[in-house]
Amino acid sequence: MVPYVSEGVSMGDDLLLGDVFDIPEVISASDFVLELHKGVEKPAQTVAEYVVTDSLAKAFDEALGLVALGLKTRQDRGIFLHGDFGSGKSHFMAVLDLLLRGDASARAMPGLQATVAKHEKALAEKVLTVEYHLIGAESLEDRIFAGYLARVRSLHPDTPLPLLHKSDALFADAANRRKDDEAAFFAALNAGATADSGWGAMADRWSPQTYDRAVAAPVGDSERERLAADLVATMFTGYTAAGEWLDISDGLGVMTTHAKSLGYEGLVLFLDELVLWLASRLSDQKFVSEEGSKVAKLVETGIGQRDIPIISFVARQRELQDFYAESTRAEGAQTSAVGDTFRYWENRFDTIILKASNLPDIAQRRLLTPVDQRAVQAVAEALATLKSNRTSWDALMRDEAQSDEVAFAKVYPFSPALVDTLVFLSGLLQRERTALKVMALLLCEGRSTARITQIIPVAALFDAIVLSGLQPLTETVRVQFENARRLYVERMRPVLLAGHGLQEREVESLPANHAFFADDRLAKTLLLSALVNVPALRDLTASKLAALNHGSVSAFIPGTEAVAVLSKVRPWAQQIGELEVGDGADPVIKVVLAGVDYESILNLVQSEDTPGARRNLLRRMVFEQFGIEDANRIGGVTPMSFVWRGTRRRIDVLFGNIRDANALPQDVFRAEGDTWRLIVDYPFDEGGHVPHEDIARFEDLRAESLETRTVGWVPRFLSAARQDDLGTLVLLEYLLGGAGDQFEANAQHLPADQRPMARTLLENKRKAAREKLESALKQAYGMAAVDPKDVDTSHGDFSMWPTLWPELDVRPPVGATLGDAMLSLADQMLSEQYPKHPMFETEVRAADLTAVLEYVREAVGKPDGRIDPVENTARPRLRRVANPLQCGQMYENHYVFSAATFPWRNEFVRLEGQAGDLTVKALREALAPWGLTREAQSLLILSWALLQDKQFLQHGVAVRVQGLRDVTDELVLADPQLPADAQWVHAQQRAAVLFGLQVPPLASAANLAALGQGVRGKAQGWAAACARLQNALEAHAQTLSVSEDSPRLVTARSAAVLISQLAQDHDDLTTAVMLADAELPQEAQALAKSISSADQLARALEGAQWSVLDAVAGMDTDKARACLADLRTAAQAEEFHAPLQPALGSATLEASQYLASNKPPKPDPTPRAQSVDDIPLADIDAVLGQIGTQIRAAMKDQPDKKLHLKWWLE
Repeated sequence: MVPYVSEGVSMGDDLLLGDVFDIPEVISASDFVLELHKGVEKPAQTVAEYVVTDSLAKAFDEALGLVALGLKTRQDRGIFLHGDFGSGKSHFMAVLDLLLRGDASARAMPGLQATVAKHEKALAEKVLTVEYHLIGAESLEDRIFAGYLARVRSLHPDTPLPLLHKSDALFADAANRRKDDEAAFFAALNAGATADSGWGAMADRWSPQTYDRAVAAPVGDSERERLAADLVATMFTGYTAAGEWLDISDGLGVMTTHAKSLGYEGLVLFLDELVLWLASRLSDQKFVSEEGSKVAKLVETGIGQRDIPIISFVARQRELQDFYAESTRAEGAQTSAVGDTFRYWENRFDTIILKASNLPDIAQRRLLTPVDQRAVQAVAEALATLKSNRTSWDALMRDEAQSDEVAFAKVYPFSPALVDTLVFLSGLLQRERTALKVMALLLCEGRSTARITQIIPVAALFDAIVLSGLQPLTETVRVQFENARRLYVERMRPVLLAGHGLQEREVESLPANHAFFADDRLAKTLLLSALVNVPALRDLTASKLAALNHGSVSAFIPGTEAVAVLSKVRPWAQQIGELEVGDGADPVIKVVLAGVDYESILNLVQSEDTPGARRNLLRRMVFEQFGIEDANRIGGVTPMSFVWRGTRRRIDVLFGNIRDANALPQDVFRAEGDTWRLIVDYPFDEGGHVPHEDIARFEDLRAESLETRTVGWVPRFLSAARQDDLGTLVLLEYLLGGAGDQFEANAQHLPADQRPMARTLLENKRKAAREKLESALKQAYGMAAVDPKDVDTSHGDFSMWPTLWPELDVRPPVGATLGDAMLSLADQMLSEQYPKHPMFETEVRAADLTAVLEYVREAVGKPDGRIDPVENTARPRLRRVANPLQCGQMYENHYVFSAATFPWRNEFVRLEGQAGDLTVKALREALAPWGLTREAQSLLILSWALLQDKQFLQHGVAVRVQGLRDVTDELVLADPQLPADAQWVHAQQRAAVLFGLQVPPLASAANLAALGQGVRGKAQGWAAACARLQNALEAHAQTLSVSEDSPRLVTARSAAVLISQLAQDHDDLTTAVMLADAELPQEAQALAKSISSADQLARALEGAQWSVLDAVAGMDTDKARACLADLRTAAQAEEFHAPLQPALGSATLEASQYLASNKPPKPDPTPRAQSVDDIPLADIDAVLGQIGTQIRAAMKDQPDKKLHLKWWLE
C-alpha cells in the first residue's frame, strides 16, 4: 500500500488516524462481509452493527408493504433488492428476516419504529422465512427445496417433511417390496401413518385399492403426496435427501401446501447472490437460460393457485442482462432467447433500491465516529483547512450523489470522490470486499502512520482493489483490470522508478513523503480513470489530477499545481504509448487500457534507424520550429521568409555539420549579396567530435579573411537518452508518417481487431516523443535551461552563434520557441545592416503605401498641405504607415504633408545639387541604408516629386508616373516645363468641359501630367467614334437633308479633327498647349456633347434601316416628306439641342408603315429556275448563264424581295 502524506503537514501536534477513530489493528476476511444465514443466526450482532438511515427506513417500509400486499391478496410477489456491493443488501435482508420472525431486538431498532408501527398487522401474521445463498448451487431447485427442508427440520423436527423429490422411483421401490410380502408391507405402512402425519383428516389407513389409486394420480394430487410422505416416513426415509428434485413449479406447490399445513399464512424466501450465481455461469448459455426461466416461477402459479403466497426477495448488484451483454459471445437466436428470458422474469419483479448515498451515514456509524471531543475538533479543523483550497475541495466533492459539506464530514478522511469511485469499483467485483470493508482496510493501513490532516487519496483504491487480486464479476472487467495491472507493473512503475533513480528493492525503505510516492499516486489515479466512470474521474485534467491527490503535488507558486503535474506526466507519456496528454494549459489526460503489443511493430523496423534518417528528421523538426518549409533545394539552402519591422525579409538557412569541410565547403559559407545566411548545425556528431570544432571552423574562415553576412548556430549535443528517443521517433515517423502505409505492412502479425488500437497507441507515443525531443532541442539550441538528462553538459559553455561579419556582435537570442529565437537572431542581423529602418508595428503592404500616396496627392493640392478631417477608417493606416515612414504626419483627426512633415526632402535636395541628371536609381541608392522595400522607396520618391513639383522624364520626354510600380530606375526627375498661365487656364477649363477632367488649378508638373495624360487617354478612346459619326452623317446626308453648313455636321467634323490631334502621342505640355490653342467655339458644350455621344450615335446610324428611309425619301409625296420631317430637323441641329436617335427611331417606324400601306402591284410569278440537279455538268456554263438572266429579271421586277440561292454536289 502506498503511504499517503500531505504537503505542509505539521508532524508534531497532529493526531494520527488511530487517535481519532476506533480502528482495529487487523481486518479479518469476514469483517464487514455479512452472510445472510449467519446474520439471521446472530440477531444481536446483526442488529447492533446495522445503521438505519432515512433512506433505509423507507426501503424497509416498502419491503414490508409488499409482504403485506402479498399476504392480503394471496398472490405471489417478487422483489429485487438492487444495490452495489457494499450497499448492505445481505444485511438488509437479515434484518428484514428478523423483523418478520418477530425478533424483539430487530423490531426495537432506532429509526424503524414508525415503520414497525405502520406494518404491525403484517408483522403479526405467521410467515415462514427461509434464507438462501445461491453461490455453488447445482440448480435453483437444489438450493430452494433443500433449504426449505432444512428450515422446516430445524423449526419442526417432529413433523414429517414434504416430498420434494420426484416420487416415481419411490413408488417403484415400494412396489418391489410389496411383492415380497404384501401384508407385511401394508402393516408397516399403516403403522407409521396412524400417528399424526401432518396431513390431518387425510391420514386414513392404506388398502391395496387406495394405494393403487394414489400411485395412479397425477403429480400434485393430495393422495399421491400423502402416500409418498408415508412411504418416506416409514420405509424409505432416505428419499428426503436424495433423488431428483421435483419440477420447480410442482416443488413450490408442495412447499406452500406443506407450510400451510404447519399453520403459516405465507412463505418468504430470501435469495442472496442469485444474480452473481447466474453471472458466474454465463459461458453456459443453456444453464443460464434454463435456470433464469425458473426465477419467474417464484411469482407465477402453475396449475391452480398455491395454498399460500410466496414472497421472494432477490438481492442483485446489477441487472443480469448487463453481465450478459458484457461477457457472452453468443449469437443469433441464442442471444435473443436468453435475453427474452431475462426480460420475462425481470418484468414480473418489483424493485427496491438500496442507494449508495447511505454509505456516508453507515461509514460514520461503523468506522468514522470520533472517539472523543478532541477527535471531533481535529476532524473539523482538518476539513476547514482543506476547504480553504477551493480547487481541491471542489474536485474532491464531485460525485454522483452531489454530496455536500455535511456528507464530506461524515466520510472524512475519505472524500465523496473516493467513495463514489469505490462504490463503482465494488459493483464490478465479486463480494469478497464490500465498500465498507475497503474503507476499513485503508484506515487500518494508516492508523498508526497517517495523520488526521491527511486526506486519503483516490489513488489508494488502486492498491486496495486492482492490485489486491480481487476477482471481477465478468470476463470483460477482468481483462480491463488485468490490463491496468500490467500497464502499471510493466510500464508505468519502471518509468517512475527510473525517473527517481530507484530500484524496486529500495522503495520499501523510502520515507512516506518521498516524491516517488506522489508520482505513484498520480499514475494510479490515471489508471483508475480508465476503469471507472464517475464525475470526479471523468475528463481528468491536470488540475483535477492534482486536486484529487491533494497534498501530493507541490508547486512553488500556489495555484500552479497543474503545471507541476504536466511536468511529470508529459515525460511519462513520451515513454508510455497508452498515456495520452491533450493540448492546452490544462489538458485532459487519458489512459488507454488496450493490452496490445504495439512494441513488436517497432521491433520489426529497427533497421530504419540510421544516422542519415536521424539527421533528416532532426532537420525537419528544427525547420518546423523555425516556421519554414523543409525542401530539398540545390545547394541545400532554404529561404526563410518573415516580417521584420513591418517589411517582409528573407534569410537563407542551411543545415549541416559545420566542422566537416567535405559536407560544407568554404563556398557554402559565402552569403548571396546582402542576404544574410544562417548555418545551423546538428545537436550531435559522430566519432567523438565536439561542438568546439564547429566554432573553430568559423575562426579559421575569419583568419582566411572571409568576410560575408553569415552566422552559425552551434548547439549543445543531446544526451545519449535523447538521441535514443530520436531513433525511436525515426521509427515512428517511418511507420506513421512516411510514404505508403508502412504501419499496415508491419502490423500483419497482430489480429485485425487490435491494429486500430495499436496505431492509436503508436500515434500517442509519437506525439509524446516529439514533445520530449522538442523540449530537449530548445535546451540544445540555447532557448531553455539545460537539464543534464536531456543535454550533454560535459563540453562546458561556448558561444553558440559565431559569425563571419565583423560588424555583427551576436547576443544570445531570446524567445519561447526556436522560431522566436530565430526571429530574434534575424533582428540582430538586419538591425546591424539597416539600423535606420522605420519601426512599423505590423507588416506594410503595397496597398498600404498606395493609400498613403493618395493622401499625399490630395494634401499637395491644399494650400497648407492639410487634410482635415481624415475619414475614421483611414486614420489607423496613416498612423501605422505614414508616421513611422515620416511621409507626412497623421495627427488625431487630420493629416499634414509638407516640408516640415517630410524630412526626406533634405536628403533629396542634397542629391539634386550634385552634377548630372537626378535619376530614380540615384535616389534609390541614397535610400539603401534604410533598407526600405522598393515600394516604400517609390512612395518617398513620388512624394518628394509632388512636394517639389518635379517632372519625370523618360528619354527626355515627360511621362506621367501614376502608381508605385511606374517609378522605374531609368526615370529622371527635373523641374517641369509648363504652359503659359493663360494657356494653362484655357486648357484646364476646356479639359473640364470637353472631357470631364477636374484638374487642380495650380500649374504644376503633377497637374500638367494629369491633364495631358487624361486628355490623351480620353481622345484615344473617342477618336474612332468621332470619325465614324462624321462618316455616317456624310454617307446619309441626302436622306437626312444635312448640308455642309448644318451645325451637327460642322461640329462632328470639328470634333473628329480635334480628337484626332489630341489622341496623338505628344508629351503632356504639347497636349495641353494644343488643347488651349485649338480654334473652338467660345461655348463648347455642343462640341462636348458631340464627342461624348459619338459612339452611341454612330452605332445608331450604322444600324438604321436605310433601305426603308431611302425608299420613302425617294417618293415625291407629302406623306413621305412628313415621315422624315422631324428626322431631318434633328439631323441638322446640334446633338446638344436635338437628340438624333429618338427621331431616327420614330422616322423608321412611320416610314415602314407608309411603305406597307403603299405596296406596288404584285407582278406575275417568275418561272422557277431549272433544278441544278437535272443539269449535266458538261452544260454547266450555259445553264448558269440562263439562270443569271432569270435572276436579274426577277430582281428588277421585285426590288423589295430578297434573293435566296441553294446548291450542292452529290
